Amino acid sequence: MHLFPGKTDPRCSGLYLLDPVSFALEVLGLTLMPFQVKALDPRVVQGLLNCSRQAGKTLAMAIKAVHLAFLLPDTVVAVLCPTARQAGEFFEKVRMLMTRLDVRVVGDGHNAISACFPNGSRIVGLPAGAKVRGVSAVNLLIVDEAAEVPDEAYHAVTPMLATTAGKGAGGQWLISTPMGKRGFFWQTWAEGGDGWTRLSVPASEIPRINPAWLESQRLAKGELRFRQEFCCEFLDTPDSLFREDFIRRAIRKEVPKLWAA
Repeated sequence: MHLFPGKTDPRCSGLYLLDPVSFALEVLGLTLMPFQVKALDPRVVQGLLNCSRQAGKTLAMAIKAVHLAFLLPDTVVAVLCPTARQAGEFFEKVRMLMTRLDVRVVGDGHNAISACFPNGSRIVGLPAGAKVRGVSAVNLLIVDEAAEVPDEAYHAVTPMLATTAGKGAGGQWLISTPMGKRGFFWQTWAEGGDGWTRLSVPASEIPRINPAWLESQRLAKGELRFRQEFCCEFLDTPDSLFREDFIRRAIRKEVPKLWAA
């Protein structure tokens, strides 16, 4: 039986709408890590999740997407990914969670990568290489593996939030493992201001990642790649002529007068 989420469904309690953590624990039957609990906080409307490989960042965002879509009718969640394959990986998590809710997984009939809920809500996958302007009135925007998404694709989707921003549920989350000091993910992390909540989750904080295996990766990948992929450090790209911190120190915001007034 596939339940229609409505007033008679105890899982659709308003308390669960305000408490996605309890929804994940009690309704979905999941166990959460501390950073996932923080990422599910509904009070955060702009979040940056800088994570080690295999930390569980995609699952955290899939929970956020399904929670909102299941409990809030006519919600639109857009998930921007660097490739169709990556979008498919995200939607595997979405389908798993929908199965736990006993909701039949169907597409929305318009987007190849999508999930439609009985209450009219949709989760839509947007590969960066495809046309990404066709979705409007997005309540929640998630950018998965944001460091690999081109800047043009990201800036093309942010206007989708124009009519919903500041109206309660949703917002936007950028999640990724670092790929150098470049692109909108790095720029937002470094210069996005206090309006963004930043969470950094290195592999050392993930209990299921074996420390001995991590050490083997340090030897195999080299120190710089290891620090980036598993320690969440933003490092200068290999093709940089000058270190980014050198450039910043050379910049002066004060412009001296060329002549006396």
